Amino acid sequence: MVIVFLFLITFNVLFGNSVSEEVYKKLQHQIEIKNFLGAKRLAERIFKKTKDAKTREIAFILYWEANGYLHYKKGEFNKILQDIGGLNLYWFLFRNQRFYEDVYFETLGKLYTLLFQYRRAVIFFIQAYRLKPSQRKLLEIIYATEMAYYNEIRPYLDYSFLEMLLNRVRKDILNIFELALYQFELGLYNLLIGKCETAYKNFRKSFDLDKSFLTEGQADFFMGRALECLGDLKRAFFYYKKALTSVKHPLYKKNILYRIFIVSAKLKFYREANSYYLGLAKFGGIENNPYLQEATLSIPSLGDFKDHFYWKKSYDLLVAKIMWLNINNERGKRAFLYFLKKFLQTGELYPEFVTAWKILYPQEVKSLKISSAKVLNFKLNQLENLKKLFDINKDLFKHFFRDYGYLALSKYFFLIGNWNKAEEFVKETKLKLPYKFFIEGVIKAYKGEPYLLESIYSSLDDEYKIQSLFWLGWGYLLNDRWDLVSLYWEDFIKRSTKSSNLLWERLFSSYYLANHYEELGFTQKALRFYSLCWDLLKDLKNFKGLKRYVILKLTTLKGPKVLTSEEIKFLDNGWQKFLKYLLMRGGN
Repeated sequence: MVIVFLFLITFNVLFGNSVSEEVYKKLQHQIEIKNFLGAKRLAERIFKKTKDAKTREIAFILYWEANGYLHYKKGEFNKILQDIGGLNLYWFLFRNQRFYEDVYFETLGKLYTLLFQYRRAVIFFIQAYRLKPSQRKLLEIIYATEMAYYNEIRPYLDYSFLEMLLNRVRKDILNIFELALYQFELGLYNLLIGKCETAYKNFRKSFDLDKSFLTEGQADFFMGRALECLGDLKRAFFYYKKALTSVKHPLYKKNILYRIFIVSAKLKFYREANSYYLGLAKFGGIENNPYLQEATLSIPSLGDFKDHFYWKKSYDLLVAKIMWLNINNERGKRAFLYFLKKFLQTGELYPEFVTAWKILYPQEVKSLKISSAKVLNFKLNQLENLKKLFDINKDLFKHFFRDYGYLALSKYFFLIGNWNKAEEFVKETKLKLPYKFFIEGVIKAYKGEPYLLESIYSSLDDEYKIQSLFWLGWGYLLNDRWDLVSLYWEDFIKRSTKSSNLLWERLFSSYYLANHYEELGFTQKALRFYSLCWDLLKDLKNFKGLKRYVILKLTTLKGPKVLTSEEIKFLDNGWQKFLKYLLMRGGN
């Protein structure tokens, strides 16, 4: 009642004087101190009572501004659209003469900011500024522009336009409310360009100038953003929770839920993070909720949260859906990148990824980068999948894997014994890695030229050094240099004991060494390598003839009573009888 009484007194004074500028200042002040109901009632009474055209016009405009803020405070966002419709009656009611057209456009911009339609609001603020420039209108342009930038989920890179506008603000003529807004805008600008500490200080100054900022969920949210940017996640979490209790607009709720999901996951508040993710999903599923899509794509970067994600079994399906919904924009490319990275980690092909690979072109994903060197660590089955990708789309393969991909394919063909293809692919890569020279060296050694392999031997990893020993021996075997063959192969056999993947190389080299030493009359050495041959052969299902030959050598060189029945059982029935006959004869 006291407030109404004061309004009536103010109204009577203003109405009596018919001073439209005073009406404007009084109504604006009531709106600034958030007394929206009082401002609305006062504007309505002035509009009905006054006969002054200018006063009536300004009262009409600010009535709809106050009414819009009231509906915003109540969370009645659909009614703000009605307020915009009511405000647009301005063009009819004041069609003969208009004094405050700039205020009309300014108010229209403010109402659109309440709907979070900042791009549209900027247009009206600029129109208002053109009609009647002022520092307040400049601040409104800056605010709406910053918010338009910020509410794009993926950030811009160039904020020079904002810097130019902020430099045009004359701080010396701003009132306390405008100074608070200016500091808030500086904070937003510094947040956008990544100056987190400065942004935090700007927000604190803004709050100190106008305590009403502290009651706004929007202010809490941006304080949380600055703290999150600084790495103070616990305080950021507090401000986000505070903001979540006061904001009403769905867009802001989604924005806050998205950020608090990220922070709570990083803090290892797994239950809360899952709850906030679900809260985001209530605003729409993956199909029509960009914030939920962003939250989903961010999960692999949130430490071990993916292991605690309630829907982790469906995660790949969610990302696949995001990829297809956004296949022609950046978010779709990031989903594609997830599957590409997963392929690099596991070597396994996801069906959705293979399909996307078939339809994409290198220019569409040119901004995406991967650590393609990982393909050099692929095992044979994983290299087969890499070969499939190469066959599906050679240009895309070249874009992502380049030299490492060619070298990995050279490794693949090398491992399956297609050395012509291996040589073809190794020539495609410009890398100067020891592994490249290893493949080239092995191929040359295979053809009887072991010299390159010998020269790079010392630069190789231990795994490849062991393999090199075999091929060095092979290369010198073709040159009939048994002095070097025995040197390399004996070292190879000694160092490859634990290398299960080198069984055939071990078998081949031990067999040839056994034959070589037998010919030289070094019976003990021959027996040692024949014994190794037998140990490698006896568990193999095939190679009947080689088994017969080796066991015969062991029997004749050692004497008939050396072999046990346990060893004989590895032979076929015919040769078991033959060896038993030899044993019975008791001679060579």
